[in-house]
Amino acid sequence: MRATHSLTSAGLVLLLCLCAAGRAHEQAEALTEPGYRPGSSLSAVFVNEVATAEIAVFPTIVRTPNTSGYSIASRQRIVEFLNKNGLGTARAADIEFDMGAVEARSQYEMFLESMETIGEQLSEYKRQVDYVMVLEVLFPPARSGTTEVFGIHCFVLAPDGTNAFSFLLNSHHKVFVDARLRTSDMTAKGRERLAIKSTEVALTALKEQIEQASSSMAEAMDAAATRAIAGVVDGFDSPLPSGMDVNGIPIGFFTFRDGSSEVSISTTTEHPPLPGEAVGNGVLRLDLNVAGWAGFLHNFENEDLTGWSAQDWRGFGEIRFWLYGRNSGTGLFVDILDNRNPGSKADDAERYVFVFDDDFSGWRLITIPFTRMVRKEIGNGAPLDGLGLSEVHGWAFGTLNTDGQATYYIDDFALASASSAVPGPGAGAVNYQINELPMYGGREKTASQKQADETYIQTMTRDGRSREDAANEAAKVAWNIYYGGDKSTAIKRFNQAWLLDPDNPLALWGFAATCMDRGQIEDAVRFYRMALENGPEDPRLQYEYEVATRLLEPDRSGERSGLE
Repeated sequence: MRATHSLTSAGLVLLLCLCAAGRAHEQAEALTEPGYRPGSSLSAVFVNEVATAEIAVFPTIVRTPNTSGYSIASRQRIVEFLNKNGLGTARAADIEFDMGAVEARSQYEMFLESMETIGEQLSEYKRQVDYVMVLEVLFPPARSGTTEVFGIHCFVLAPDGTNAFSFLLNSHHKVFVDARLRTSDMTAKGRERLAIKSTEVALTALKEQIEQASSSMAEAMDAAATRAIAGVVDGFDSPLPSGMDVNGIPIGFFTFRDGSSEVSISTTTEHPPLPGEAVGNGVLRLDLNVAGWAGFLHNFENEDLTGWSAQDWRGFGEIRFWLYGRNSGTGLFVDILDNRNPGSKADDAERYVFVFDDDFSGWRLITIPFTRMVRKEIGNGAPLDGLGLSEVHGWAFGTLNTDGQATYYIDDFALASASSAVPGPGAGAVNYQINELPMYGGREKTASQKQADETYIQTMTRDGRSREDAANEAAKVAWNIYYGGDKSTAIKRFNQAWLLDPDNPLALWGFAATCMDRGQIEDAVRFYRMALENGPEDPRLQYEYEVATRLLEPDRSGERSGLE
Protein backbone atom coordinates (compact mmCIF):
# COMPACT_ATOMS: atom_id res chain seq x y z
CA MET A 1 0.00 0.00 0.00
CA ARG A 2 1.42 3.38 -1.02
CA ALA A 3 0.75 6.65 0.83
CA THR A 4 1.21 9.68 -1.37
CA HIS A 5 -1.06 12.61 -0.51
CA SER A 6 -0.94 14.44 2.81
CA LEU A 7 -3.98 15.95 4.48
CA THR A 8 -4.11 19.43 6.00
CA SER A 9 -4.37 20.03 9.73
CA ALA A 10 -7.98 21.07 9.16
CA GLY A 11 -8.57 17.75 7.44
CA LEU A 12 -7.09 15.96 10.46
CA VAL A 13 -9.52 17.72 12.79
CA LEU A 14 -12.46 16.88 10.52
CA LEU A 15 -11.51 13.21 10.32
CA LEU A 16 -11.24 13.12 14.09
CA CYS A 17 -14.76 14.55 14.33
CA LEU A 18 -16.09 12.12 11.73
CA CYS A 19 -14.59 9.20 13.58
CA ALA A 20 -16.02 10.34 16.92
CA ALA A 21 -19.44 10.72 15.36
CA GLY A 22 -19.23 7.21 13.93
CA ARG A 23 -18.20 5.63 17.26
CA ALA A 24 -20.94 7.48 19.12
CA HIS A 25 -23.47 5.18 17.47
CA GLU A 26 -21.70 1.89 18.09
CA GLN A 27 -23.86 1.09 21.09
CA ALA A 28 -27.10 1.53 19.11
CA GLU A 29 -28.70 -1.50 17.49
CA ALA A 30 -27.07 -1.94 14.09
CA LEU A 31 -29.14 -2.05 10.89
CA THR A 32 -29.37 -5.27 8.93
CA GLU A 33 -29.36 -3.33 5.66
CA PRO A 34 -26.06 -3.85 3.76
CA GLY A 35 -25.13 -0.18 3.87
CA TYR A 36 -26.81 3.09 2.96
CA ARG A 37 -27.32 3.59 -0.78
CA PRO A 38 -28.69 7.00 -1.84
CA GLY A 39 -31.01 7.23 -4.79
CA SER A 40 -29.72 7.12 -8.34
CA SER A 41 -31.52 7.30 -11.66
CA LEU A 42 -29.06 4.67 -12.99
CA SER A 43 -29.47 2.05 -10.25
CA ALA A 44 -32.12 0.01 -12.08
CA VAL A 45 -30.10 0.10 -15.29
CA PHE A 46 -26.98 -1.06 -13.44
CA VAL A 47 -28.78 -3.97 -11.76
CA ASN A 48 -30.32 -5.08 -15.06
CA GLU A 49 -27.06 -5.09 -17.00
CA VAL A 50 -24.37 -5.77 -14.38
CA ALA A 51 -23.96 -9.39 -15.49
CA THR A 52 -22.76 -8.30 -18.94
CA ALA A 53 -21.21 -4.93 -18.05
CA GLU A 54 -17.59 -3.94 -18.53
CA ILE A 55 -16.30 -2.58 -15.20
CA ALA A 56 -13.01 -0.77 -14.59
CA VAL A 57 -11.74 -1.17 -11.02
CA PHE A 58 -9.35 1.46 -9.67
CA PRO A 59 -6.92 1.16 -6.74
CA THR A 60 -8.67 1.30 -3.39
CA ILE A 61 -8.24 4.63 -1.61
CA VAL A 62 -7.04 4.32 1.99
CA ARG A 63 -7.68 7.54 3.88
CA THR A 64 -6.03 8.44 7.20
CA PRO A 65 -5.75 11.80 8.98
CA ASN A 66 -2.28 12.32 7.51
CA THR A 67 -2.26 10.59 4.14
CA SER A 68 -4.33 9.38 1.25
CA GLY A 69 -2.88 6.06 0.05
CA TYR A 70 -3.79 3.22 -2.31
CA SER A 71 -4.15 -0.54 -2.12
CA ILE A 72 -3.40 -2.56 -5.26
CA ALA A 73 -4.12 -5.82 -3.43
CA SER A 74 -7.63 -4.60 -2.59
CA ARG A 75 -8.22 -3.67 -6.24
CA GLN A 76 -7.13 -7.13 -7.33
CA ARG A 77 -9.51 -8.77 -4.84
CA ILE A 78 -12.41 -6.70 -6.24
CA VAL A 79 -11.59 -7.75 -9.82
CA GLU A 80 -11.47 -11.41 -8.80
CA PHE A 81 -14.74 -11.20 -6.85
CA LEU A 82 -16.71 -9.51 -9.62
CA ASN A 83 -15.54 -11.94 -12.28
CA LYS A 84 -16.12 -15.00 -10.09
CA ASN A 85 -19.65 -13.96 -9.06
CA GLY A 86 -20.93 -13.06 -12.50
CA LEU A 87 -20.99 -9.35 -11.74
CA GLY A 88 -19.74 -8.17 -15.09
CA THR A 89 -16.33 -8.39 -16.70
CA ALA A 90 -13.92 -6.53 -14.43
CA ARG A 91 -10.48 -5.22 -15.33
CA ALA A 92 -7.89 -3.33 -13.29
CA ALA A 93 -7.39 0.38 -13.96
CA ASP A 94 -4.35 2.35 -12.85
CA ILE A 95 -5.44 5.90 -11.97
CA GLU A 96 -4.80 6.84 -8.34
CA PHE A 97 -7.31 9.58 -7.61
CA ASP A 98 -6.05 12.72 -5.90
CA MET A 99 -8.57 13.12 -3.06
CA GLY A 100 -7.26 16.40 -1.65
CA ALA A 101 -8.10 17.75 1.80
CA VAL A 102 -11.11 16.61 3.82
CA GLU A 103 -13.72 19.38 4.05
CA ALA A 104 -16.85 17.42 4.95
CA ARG A 105 -18.54 17.65 8.37
CA SER A 106 -20.13 14.19 8.32
CA GLN A 107 -19.38 10.84 6.73
CA TYR A 108 -22.22 11.29 4.26
CA GLU A 109 -20.84 14.67 3.21
CA MET A 110 -17.42 13.06 2.85
CA PHE A 111 -19.01 10.29 0.75
CA LEU A 112 -20.55 12.86 -1.61
CA GLU A 113 -17.34 14.93 -1.66
CA SER A 114 -15.26 11.89 -2.59
CA MET A 115 -17.74 10.82 -5.27
CA GLU A 116 -17.56 14.26 -6.86
CA THR A 117 -13.75 14.32 -6.70
CA ILE A 118 -13.48 10.92 -8.37
CA GLY A 119 -16.04 11.85 -11.01
CA GLU A 120 -14.12 14.98 -11.94
CA GLN A 121 -10.94 12.96 -12.60
CA LEU A 122 -12.49 10.12 -14.61
CA SER A 123 -11.87 11.99 -17.86
CA GLU A 124 -8.25 10.85 -17.53
CA TYR A 125 -9.37 7.23 -18.09
CA LYS A 126 -9.56 6.70 -21.85
CA ARG A 127 -10.67 3.06 -22.15
CA GLN A 128 -14.35 2.50 -22.93
CA VAL A 129 -16.26 0.72 -20.14
CA ASP A 130 -19.82 0.64 -18.85
CA TYR A 131 -19.04 1.40 -15.20
CA VAL A 132 -16.13 2.24 -12.90
CA MET A 133 -15.66 1.07 -9.32
CA VAL A 134 -13.42 2.22 -6.49
CA LEU A 135 -13.45 1.64 -2.73
CA GLU A 136 -12.49 4.20 -0.12
CA VAL A 137 -11.55 2.91 3.36
CA LEU A 138 -11.50 5.46 6.18
CA PHE A 139 -9.03 5.20 9.08
CA PRO A 140 -9.05 7.52 12.12
CA PRO A 141 -5.94 8.37 14.12
CA ALA A 142 -4.49 5.37 15.94
CA ARG A 143 -5.50 5.23 19.62
CA SER A 144 -4.51 3.12 22.64
CA GLY A 145 -2.31 0.84 20.59
CA THR A 146 -5.00 -0.06 18.06
CA THR A 147 -6.02 1.02 14.60
CA GLU A 148 -9.50 0.60 13.14
CA VAL A 149 -11.74 1.35 10.17
CA PHE A 150 -14.62 3.73 10.84
CA GLY A 151 -16.18 3.82 7.37
CA ILE A 152 -16.19 2.27 3.88
CA HIS A 153 -17.34 3.92 0.66
CA CYS A 154 -18.12 1.77 -2.37
CA PHE A 155 -18.38 3.93 -5.49
CA VAL A 156 -20.00 2.49 -8.61
CA LEU A 157 -20.19 5.24 -11.22
CA ALA A 158 -20.92 5.74 -14.88
CA PRO A 159 -17.86 6.79 -16.94
CA ASP A 160 -18.99 10.43 -16.78
CA GLY A 161 -18.97 10.34 -12.97
CA THR A 162 -22.73 9.97 -12.46
CA ASN A 163 -23.62 7.83 -9.45
CA ALA A 164 -24.95 4.43 -10.53
CA PHE A 165 -24.97 2.19 -7.44
CA SER A 166 -22.73 3.69 -4.75
CA PHE A 167 -23.20 3.12 -1.02
CA LEU A 168 -21.50 3.61 2.33
CA LEU A 169 -20.96 1.44 5.41
CA ASN A 170 -20.24 2.34 9.02
CA SER A 171 -21.06 1.28 12.57
CA HIS A 172 -24.77 1.75 11.88
CA HIS A 173 -24.66 -1.45 9.80
CA LYS A 174 -24.49 -4.96 11.22
CA VAL A 175 -22.28 -6.32 8.45
CA PHE A 176 -19.71 -3.64 9.31
CA VAL A 177 -19.94 -4.10 13.10
CA ASP A 178 -19.70 -7.90 12.88
CA ALA A 179 -16.49 -7.67 10.84
CA ARG A 180 -14.65 -6.08 13.81
CA LEU A 181 -12.35 -3.99 11.65
CA ARG A 182 -9.70 -3.37 14.33
CA THR A 183 -6.13 -4.50 14.83
CA SER A 184 -3.32 -3.97 17.29
CA ASP A 185 -0.81 -4.17 14.45
CA MET A 186 0.11 -0.52 13.97
CA THR A 187 2.37 -1.11 10.99
CA ALA A 188 1.59 -0.39 7.35
CA LYS A 189 1.10 -4.12 6.81
CA GLY A 190 -1.47 -4.19 9.60
CA ARG A 191 -3.40 -1.37 7.97
CA GLU A 192 -3.14 -3.13 4.60
CA ARG A 193 -4.65 -6.28 6.08
CA LEU A 194 -7.53 -4.22 7.48
CA ALA A 195 -8.05 -2.63 4.07
CA ILE A 196 -8.31 -6.12 2.51
CA LYS A 197 -10.73 -7.20 5.24
CA SER A 198 -12.77 -4.05 4.61
CA THR A 199 -12.80 -4.94 0.94
CA GLU A 200 -14.40 -8.31 1.74
CA VAL A 201 -17.07 -6.53 3.81
CA ALA A 202 -17.79 -4.09 0.97
CA LEU A 203 -18.01 -6.86 -1.63
CA THR A 204 -20.37 -8.91 0.51
CA ALA A 205 -22.53 -5.81 0.96
CA LEU A 206 -22.38 -5.02 -2.78
CA LYS A 207 -23.61 -8.49 -3.73
CA GLU A 208 -26.45 -8.28 -1.21
CA GLN A 209 -27.37 -4.76 -2.39
CA ILE A 210 -27.66 -6.03 -5.98
CA GLU A 211 -29.71 -9.08 -4.94
CA GLN A 212 -32.09 -6.95 -2.87
CA ALA A 213 -32.49 -4.38 -5.62
CA SER A 214 -33.14 -7.08 -8.22
CA SER A 215 -35.75 -8.74 -6.00
CA SER A 216 -37.50 -5.46 -5.23
CA MET A 217 -37.52 -4.46 -8.89
CA ALA A 218 -39.27 -7.73 -9.72
CA GLU A 219 -41.84 -7.04 -7.00
CA ALA A 220 -42.31 -3.52 -8.35
CA MET A 221 -42.99 -4.89 -11.84
CA ASP A 222 -45.68 -7.14 -10.39
CA ALA A 223 -47.21 -4.13 -8.63
CA ALA A 224 -46.86 -1.51 -11.36
CA ALA A 225 -48.35 1.90 -10.78
CA THR A 226 -52.10 1.97 -11.28
CA ARG A 227 -53.26 4.62 -13.72
CA ALA A 228 -55.34 7.03 -11.65
CA ILE A 229 -58.61 8.49 -12.91
CA ALA A 230 -59.95 11.95 -12.20
CA GLY A 231 -61.99 12.21 -9.05
CA VAL A 232 -61.75 11.36 -5.41
CA VAL A 233 -58.65 9.46 -4.22
CA ASP A 234 -59.71 9.37 -0.56
CA GLY A 235 -63.35 10.05 0.37
CA PHE A 236 -63.27 8.91 4.03
CA ASP A 237 -66.62 7.12 3.85
CA SER A 238 -65.13 3.89 5.21
CA PRO A 239 -62.60 2.96 7.94
CA LEU A 240 -59.01 4.03 7.34
CA PRO A 241 -56.81 1.10 6.22
CA SER A 242 -53.57 0.67 8.16
CA GLY A 243 -50.83 -1.94 8.25
CA MET A 244 -47.15 -2.76 7.69
CA ASP A 245 -45.31 -3.92 4.61
CA VAL A 246 -42.92 -6.88 4.73
CA ASN A 247 -40.05 -4.54 5.70
CA GLY A 248 -41.89 -3.06 8.67
CA ILE A 249 -42.77 0.22 6.94
CA PRO A 250 -46.25 1.61 7.78
CA ILE A 251 -48.73 1.59 4.90
CA GLY A 252 -52.25 2.92 4.68
CA PHE A 253 -53.11 5.78 7.06
CA PHE A 254 -50.91 6.60 10.05
CA THR A 255 -49.81 9.65 12.01
CA PHE A 256 -46.45 11.34 12.52
CA ARG A 257 -45.30 13.90 15.10
CA ASP A 258 -42.35 15.37 16.94
CA GLY A 259 -41.66 14.19 20.48
CA SER A 260 -43.72 16.92 22.16
CA SER A 261 -46.88 16.78 20.05
CA GLU A 262 -50.06 14.70 20.03
CA VAL A 263 -52.10 13.64 17.01
CA SER A 264 -54.90 11.23 16.16
CA ILE A 265 -57.09 10.57 13.12
CA SER A 266 -60.50 8.98 12.58
CA THR A 267 -63.44 9.09 10.19
CA THR A 268 -66.75 10.55 11.26
CA THR A 269 -70.17 11.50 9.94
CA GLU A 270 -70.57 14.03 12.76
CA HIS A 271 -68.93 17.20 11.55
CA PRO A 272 -69.75 20.78 10.56
CA PRO A 273 -72.14 20.61 7.57
CA LEU A 274 -70.39 20.57 4.22
CA PRO A 275 -72.35 22.45 1.51
CA GLY A 276 -74.03 20.06 -0.90
CA GLU A 277 -72.88 16.88 0.85
CA ALA A 278 -74.86 13.64 0.72
CA VAL A 279 -76.64 12.31 3.80
CA GLY A 280 -74.23 10.29 5.94
CA ASN A 281 -71.14 11.74 4.25
CA GLY A 282 -67.96 10.77 6.10
CA VAL A 283 -64.94 13.01 6.58
CA LEU A 284 -61.52 12.63 8.19
CA ARG A 285 -61.18 14.16 11.64
CA LEU A 286 -57.69 15.27 12.69
CA ASP A 287 -57.16 16.06 16.40
CA LEU A 288 -53.87 17.67 17.34
CA ASN A 289 -51.94 19.47 20.02
CA VAL A 290 -48.77 20.46 18.21
CA ALA A 291 -45.63 21.99 19.67
CA GLY A 292 -43.47 21.52 16.57
CA TRP A 293 -45.04 19.48 13.79
CA ALA A 294 -47.53 16.64 13.37
CA GLY A 295 -49.99 15.22 10.88
CA PHE A 296 -50.94 12.08 8.99
CA LEU A 297 -49.75 10.13 5.97
CA HIS A 298 -51.51 7.90 3.50
CA ASN A 299 -48.90 5.53 2.07
CA PHE A 300 -50.86 3.90 -0.73
CA GLU A 301 -51.42 0.23 0.11
CA ASN A 302 -52.19 -2.88 -1.93
CA GLU A 303 -55.48 -4.75 -1.47
CA ASP A 304 -54.25 -7.20 1.17
CA LEU A 305 -52.30 -4.57 3.18
CA THR A 306 -48.96 -6.30 2.68
CA GLY A 307 -47.15 -3.76 0.51
CA TRP A 308 -47.08 -0.37 -1.15
CA SER A 309 -49.13 0.46 -4.22
CA ALA A 310 -48.16 3.30 -6.56
CA GLN A 311 -50.52 5.44 -8.61
CA ASP A 312 -49.81 7.09 -11.96
CA TRP A 313 -50.93 10.73 -11.70
CA ARG A 314 -49.54 11.92 -15.02
CA GLY A 315 -52.12 13.85 -17.00
CA PHE A 316 -53.46 15.65 -13.93
CA GLY A 317 -52.57 19.20 -13.00
CA GLU A 318 -53.57 19.56 -9.37
CA ILE A 319 -54.92 18.06 -6.18
CA ARG A 320 -58.03 19.34 -4.39
CA PHE A 321 -59.61 18.68 -1.05
CA TRP A 322 -62.10 20.27 1.32
CA LEU A 323 -60.67 21.61 4.56
CA TYR A 324 -62.53 23.03 7.56
CA GLY A 325 -60.47 26.04 8.65
CA ARG A 326 -60.21 27.59 12.13
CA ASN A 327 -58.74 30.98 11.06
CA SER A 328 -55.98 30.39 13.61
CA GLY A 329 -53.00 31.42 11.50
CA THR A 330 -51.48 27.95 11.99
CA GLY A 331 -48.99 26.88 9.35
CA LEU A 332 -50.29 23.96 7.27
CA PHE A 333 -48.62 21.75 4.67
CA VAL A 334 -49.51 19.07 2.14
CA ASP A 335 -46.94 16.56 0.86
CA ILE A 336 -46.97 14.36 -2.22
CA LEU A 337 -44.87 11.18 -1.93
CA ASP A 338 -43.51 10.65 -5.43
CA ASN A 339 -41.32 7.78 -6.66
CA ARG A 340 -39.00 5.65 -4.53
CA ASN A 341 -35.57 4.25 -5.36
CA PRO A 342 -35.63 1.03 -7.44
CA GLY A 343 -35.48 -1.97 -5.14
CA SER A 344 -36.19 0.14 -2.07
CA LYS A 345 -37.07 -1.52 1.22
CA ALA A 346 -37.55 1.76 3.10
CA ASP A 347 -39.71 4.88 2.94
CA ASP A 348 -37.43 6.83 0.63
CA ALA A 349 -40.19 8.41 -1.44
CA GLU A 350 -39.30 11.84 -2.83
CA ARG A 351 -41.43 14.50 -1.10
CA TYR A 352 -42.93 17.61 -2.66
CA VAL A 353 -44.66 20.10 -0.39
CA PHE A 354 -47.12 22.99 -0.56
CA VAL A 355 -47.26 25.31 2.47
CA PHE A 356 -50.16 27.61 3.39
CA ASP A 357 -51.84 29.16 6.43
CA ASP A 358 -55.08 28.47 8.24
CA ASP A 359 -56.44 31.96 7.51
CA PHE A 360 -60.11 31.18 6.94
CA SER A 361 -63.10 29.87 8.85
CA GLY A 362 -65.37 27.02 7.80
CA TRP A 363 -65.15 24.79 4.76
CA ARG A 364 -62.98 25.79 1.79
CA LEU A 365 -61.91 23.88 -1.31
CA ILE A 366 -58.10 23.87 -1.32
CA THR A 367 -56.64 23.63 -4.84
CA ILE A 368 -52.90 22.94 -5.23
CA PRO A 369 -51.37 22.87 -8.73
CA PHE A 370 -48.41 20.51 -8.92
CA THR A 371 -46.40 23.40 -10.37
CA ARG A 372 -46.66 25.17 -6.99
CA MET A 373 -45.09 22.31 -5.04
CA VAL A 374 -41.39 22.31 -4.15
CA ARG A 375 -39.04 19.50 -3.21
CA LYS A 376 -38.84 18.72 0.50
CA GLU A 377 -35.63 17.19 1.85
CA ILE A 378 -36.13 14.95 4.90
CA GLY A 379 -32.83 13.05 4.74
CA ASN A 380 -34.34 9.73 3.62
CA GLY A 381 -32.11 9.17 0.59
CA ALA A 382 -34.94 9.90 -1.83
CA PRO A 383 -34.41 10.08 -5.60
CA LEU A 384 -33.49 13.48 -7.06
CA ASP A 385 -35.35 13.25 -10.36
CA GLY A 386 -38.16 15.78 -10.07
CA LEU A 387 -41.91 15.47 -9.56
CA GLY A 388 -42.60 12.90 -12.26
CA LEU A 389 -46.02 11.70 -10.93
CA SER A 390 -45.67 8.32 -12.69
CA GLU A 391 -45.30 6.45 -9.38
CA VAL A 392 -46.99 8.43 -6.61
CA HIS A 393 -46.82 6.50 -3.34
CA GLY A 394 -48.98 8.65 -1.10
CA TRP A 395 -49.80 12.03 0.37
CA ALA A 396 -49.68 13.75 3.73
CA PHE A 397 -51.27 16.64 5.61
CA GLY A 398 -49.74 18.31 8.63
CA THR A 399 -49.56 21.39 10.81
CA LEU A 400 -46.99 23.35 12.72
CA ASN A 401 -47.54 24.76 16.23
CA THR A 402 -51.26 24.90 17.07
CA ASP A 403 -51.04 26.73 20.43
CA GLY A 404 -53.10 24.05 22.12
CA GLN A 405 -55.74 21.53 21.12
CA ALA A 406 -57.05 21.83 17.55
CA THR A 407 -59.39 19.87 15.30
CA TYR A 408 -59.46 19.91 11.51
CA TYR A 409 -61.82 18.15 9.12
CA ILE A 410 -60.84 17.01 5.61
CA ASP A 411 -62.97 15.52 2.83
CA ASP A 412 -62.68 14.35 -0.76
CA PHE A 413 -58.95 14.42 -1.51
CA ALA A 414 -59.08 14.37 -5.31
CA LEU A 415 -57.16 14.62 -8.56
CA ALA A 416 -58.15 17.04 -11.30
CA SER A 417 -56.93 18.54 -14.51
CA ALA A 418 -55.75 22.10 -14.00
CA SER A 419 -58.37 23.27 -16.50
CA SER A 420 -61.33 21.22 -15.28
CA ALA A 421 -64.37 22.53 -13.46
CA VAL A 422 -64.22 23.04 -9.72
CA PRO A 423 -66.67 20.59 -8.18
CA GLY A 424 -68.51 21.04 -4.95
CA PRO A 425 -68.68 18.20 -2.42
CA GLY A 426 -71.20 16.05 -4.27
CA ALA A 427 -72.94 19.13 -5.69
CA GLY A 428 -72.73 22.91 -5.62
CA ALA A 429 -69.97 25.34 -6.58
CA VAL A 430 -67.13 27.16 -4.88
CA ASN A 431 -67.99 30.38 -3.02
CA TYR A 432 -65.17 32.67 -4.17
CA GLN A 433 -64.31 35.89 -2.40
CA ILE A 434 -65.43 39.01 -4.24
CA ASN A 435 -61.90 39.79 -5.50
CA GLU A 436 -61.60 36.24 -6.88
CA LEU A 437 -64.58 36.81 -9.21
CA PRO A 438 -64.05 38.40 -12.65
CA MET A 439 -65.16 42.05 -12.52
CA TYR A 440 -65.70 41.46 -8.81
CA GLY A 441 -68.77 39.43 -9.75
CA GLY A 442 -70.75 42.63 -10.33
CA ARG A 443 -71.33 42.80 -6.59
CA GLU A 444 -71.81 45.93 -4.51
CA LYS A 445 -68.67 46.74 -2.56
CA THR A 446 -68.45 47.88 1.02
CA ALA A 447 -67.34 51.42 1.88
CA SER A 448 -63.90 50.16 2.94
CA GLN A 449 -63.50 48.21 -0.31
CA LYS A 450 -64.41 51.29 -2.32
CA GLN A 451 -61.87 53.34 -0.37
CA ALA A 452 -59.21 50.71 -1.04
CA ASP A 453 -60.02 50.90 -4.76
CA GLU A 454 -59.58 54.68 -4.77
CA THR A 455 -56.27 54.41 -2.96
CA TYR A 456 -55.05 51.81 -5.46
CA ILE A 457 -56.03 53.96 -8.45
CA GLN A 458 -54.28 57.01 -6.99
CA THR A 459 -51.12 55.00 -6.32
CA MET A 460 -51.01 53.54 -9.83
CA THR A 461 -51.59 56.89 -11.59
CA ARG A 462 -49.05 58.99 -9.72
CA ASP A 463 -46.65 61.17 -11.71
CA GLY A 464 -49.21 61.70 -14.46
CA ARG A 465 -49.41 58.10 -15.67
CA SER A 466 -52.70 57.35 -17.41
CA ARG A 467 -55.09 54.72 -16.11
CA GLU A 468 -54.72 52.86 -19.43
CA ASP A 469 -50.94 52.58 -19.03
CA ALA A 470 -51.30 51.58 -15.40
CA ALA A 471 -53.85 48.93 -16.36
CA ASN A 472 -51.48 47.47 -18.97
CA GLU A 473 -48.74 47.20 -16.35
CA ALA A 474 -51.07 45.62 -13.80
CA ALA A 475 -52.38 43.12 -16.37
CA LYS A 476 -48.87 42.06 -17.38
CA VAL A 477 -48.02 41.45 -13.73
CA ALA A 478 -51.21 39.40 -13.41
CA TRP A 479 -50.26 37.24 -16.39
CA ASN A 480 -46.80 36.60 -14.95
CA ILE A 481 -48.43 35.43 -11.73
CA TYR A 482 -50.91 33.30 -13.68
CA TYR A 483 -48.18 31.51 -15.61
CA GLY A 484 -46.34 30.98 -12.32
CA GLY A 485 -49.29 28.88 -11.17
CA ASP A 486 -50.79 31.18 -8.51
CA LYS A 487 -54.16 31.61 -10.20
CA SER A 488 -55.89 32.77 -7.02
CA THR A 489 -53.62 35.82 -6.85
CA ALA A 490 -53.69 36.30 -10.61
CA ILE A 491 -57.47 36.86 -10.78
CA LYS A 492 -57.15 39.51 -8.06
CA ARG A 493 -54.55 41.34 -10.17
CA PHE A 494 -56.69 41.01 -13.32
CA ASN A 495 -59.49 42.66 -11.36
CA GLN A 496 -57.21 45.53 -10.38
CA ALA A 497 -56.21 46.03 -14.03
CA TRP A 498 -59.88 46.04 -15.03
CA LEU A 499 -60.61 48.52 -12.22
CA LEU A 500 -58.11 50.90 -13.82
CA ASP A 501 -59.43 50.36 -17.35
CA PRO A 502 -62.63 48.33 -17.94
CA ASP A 503 -61.71 47.92 -21.62
CA ASN A 504 -58.19 46.55 -21.06
CA PRO A 505 -57.95 43.48 -23.35
CA LEU A 506 -55.26 41.75 -21.28
CA ALA A 507 -57.46 41.90 -18.17
CA LEU A 508 -60.50 40.65 -20.11
CA TRP A 509 -58.41 37.85 -21.57
CA GLY A 510 -57.34 36.96 -18.02
CA PHE A 511 -60.99 36.74 -16.97
CA ALA A 512 -61.62 34.35 -19.88
CA ALA A 513 -58.67 32.13 -18.96
CA THR A 514 -59.79 32.05 -15.32
CA CYS A 515 -63.30 31.00 -16.32
CA MET A 516 -61.90 28.25 -18.53
CA ASP A 517 -59.88 26.95 -15.58
CA ARG A 518 -63.04 26.86 -13.51
CA GLY A 519 -65.11 25.14 -16.17
CA GLN A 520 -67.30 28.22 -16.65
CA ILE A 521 -67.26 27.95 -20.44
CA GLU A 522 -70.14 30.31 -21.23
CA ASP A 523 -68.60 33.09 -19.12
CA ALA A 524 -65.22 32.41 -20.74
CA VAL A 525 -66.69 32.85 -24.23
CA ARG A 526 -68.24 36.17 -23.19
CA PHE A 527 -64.91 37.48 -21.84
CA TYR A 528 -62.97 36.23 -24.89
CA ARG A 529 -65.40 38.11 -27.11
CA MET A 530 -64.96 41.31 -25.08
CA ALA A 531 -61.16 40.96 -25.25
CA LEU A 532 -61.29 40.56 -29.03
CA GLU A 533 -63.52 43.60 -29.37
CA ASN A 534 -61.25 45.84 -27.28
CA GLY A 535 -57.79 44.85 -28.41
CA PRO A 536 -55.64 44.47 -31.49
CA GLU A 537 -55.84 41.20 -33.39
CA ASP A 538 -54.04 38.36 -31.63
CA PRO A 539 -54.01 34.89 -33.26
CA ARG A 540 -53.63 33.10 -29.92
CA LEU A 541 -56.56 34.96 -28.39
CA GLN A 542 -58.65 34.18 -31.45
CA TYR A 543 -57.70 30.49 -31.24
CA GLU A 544 -58.61 30.23 -27.56
CA TYR A 545 -61.95 31.91 -28.25
CA GLU A 546 -62.73 29.39 -31.00
CA VAL A 547 -61.79 26.46 -28.74
CA ALA A 548 -64.08 27.74 -26.00
CA THR A 549 -66.90 28.27 -28.49
CA ARG A 550 -66.61 24.69 -29.75
CA LEU A 551 -66.72 23.44 -26.15
CA LEU A 552 -69.87 25.42 -25.55
CA GLU A 553 -71.83 24.12 -28.51
CA PRO A 554 -72.18 20.50 -27.30
CA ASP A 555 -73.22 21.81 -23.90
CA ARG A 556 -76.19 23.58 -25.48
CA SER A 557 -77.30 20.37 -27.20
CA GLY A 558 -77.12 18.37 -24.00
CA GLU A 559 -74.19 16.23 -25.15
CA ARG A 560 -71.40 17.61 -23.00
CA SER A 561 -70.36 15.73 -19.87
CA GLY A 562 -67.63 15.71 -17.26
CA LEU A 563 -67.37 19.47 -16.89
CA GLU A 564 -70.20 20.10 -14.49
